[in-house]
This record gives sequence, structure tokens and C-alpha cells, in this order.
Amino acid sequence: MNVKKTNKLVVFRKNEFVHIFASTLSVLFIISFCNCFLAINYCNGQSLKTTKDSNNINLVQDKRIGQLIEKHISINQGEKGKKGYRVQIFFGSSKKQAMEIKALFIEAHPDQESYVVYDVPYFKVRTGNFRTRIEAVKLQSEIGEEFPGCFIVQDRIPIQEMEEEY
Repeated sequence: MNVKKTNKLVVFRKNEFVHIFASTLSVLFIISFCNCFLAINYCNGQSLKTTKDSNNINLVQDKRIGQLIEKHISINQGEKGKKGYRVQIFFGSSKKQAMEIKALFIEAHPDQESYVVYDVPYFKVRTGNFRTRIEAVKLQSEIGEEFPGCFIVQDRIPIQEMEEEY
């Protein structure tokens, strides 16, 4: 008799579990449906913008995409140049010494551009406008004996000067 009672108890618990699982699943479905409905209403009412392109295709997009594109353009216009590489040949707190080293470099390598950068409280002398690190490594190996502490740095390179090199 004990066996039959436990079987009924097990069967009852399985049915109870199935009922609880089904109830939970239906509640989750209702919540998901409501969220989707609210999101669609939000998008339809406030955030979507429809435009036609040159091929007469309707483009439906979030209004904020245009704002992001405008922000991206303004940020890029504010930055002059493009990411590139230079070789740094001097780093110190003396402006006079930085200008002397720049003059020495220009005398030895008149074909290379060189720049004095002031980054409080240090002066840096950098040379070259290279798109790739490999190009900068070539210059570094050429001037390594004259300027033994030189190293490659990432910097903003003027676009006009980069295009003239190629």
C-alpha cells in the first residue's frame, strides 16, 4: 500500500510541476508581448524617420542615427590629419636644446620634416610623416647611430603631406 501512495504522490508532483511551468511560461510570454508592443509604439511615435534616397527607396531609421553621423563628422573635422607615425629623436625640458637638435637633424636630413612639440613640461623633437610603422622603422634604423635614443611614436599626420609622399 505504501508503494501506491508514493506513486500517486510522484504523479501529483509531476502534474503540479507541469502546471507551474506552464503558468510561468505564459506569464513570461505576456510580459514579452507587452514589451514588444510598447517598443513598437515608442518607435512608431517618436523615434523613427522616413526618407527617400536617390533610387526612390524608403529608408526608415531612428532619428538618432542622423545625429550620431553629424557628431562623427564634426569630431573628425576638428581633428587635423590622420593617425600615423613619427620618430621621436629628443625628449627634454630645454627648449633651446630641442631647437638645436632639430637644426642638427634638418642639416643632416633636409628631405625629412621635423617638428618640435611642447607637452607640458617637456619638449619633444619628432620627425617624419609615415602612414605605417614599417616606414617609420626604416627611418629609425637610418638615424639610429646619430640619435641612439630615438623611438617610434603614434601621432596625427597632416593628410596633405601624406598624399604628396605617394
